Amino acid sequence: MLVDVDFNITAILDWSNVQTVPMERFAVTPEFIAPPAAPLEYKQAVFEFRDIFVDALAGIERENGDLSSETGMPLSRLFASPLSEVVFRSTCSPARRAIFDARLTLPLTYGRDAKWEDFKKFFNERLA
Repeated sequence: MLVDVDFNITAILDWSNVQTVPMERFAVTPEFIAPPAAPLEYKQAVFEFRDIFVDALAGIERENGDLSSETGMPLSRLFASPLSEVVFRSTCSPARRAIFDARLTLPLTYGRDAKWEDFKKFFNERLA
């Protein structure tokens, strides 16, 4: 509780469900993430919608000067970043999809040549 000098309650802060997240978490919206099993036409429509939004936001940023986030990256670039999908799948997906989503985000995080079996082997060796 926050109180003033006369001990009047001025605010009550509720810290339940508070978490520290990457900056990209603020630029994640489910409308910009295509379900992996969706038809190609649907995925393309999602990506086109995201691109239209990002272009419009970048235009607004240019018109209003430098609107960079604290990291120095404009918000429009956060929305367009592959890290947005990694963050979405890491923070918004249900736990039962953890391995499925890890496989989806592995190439986004470590590059196209990253292999799931190598990833498993590396982490299993570190835990041993």
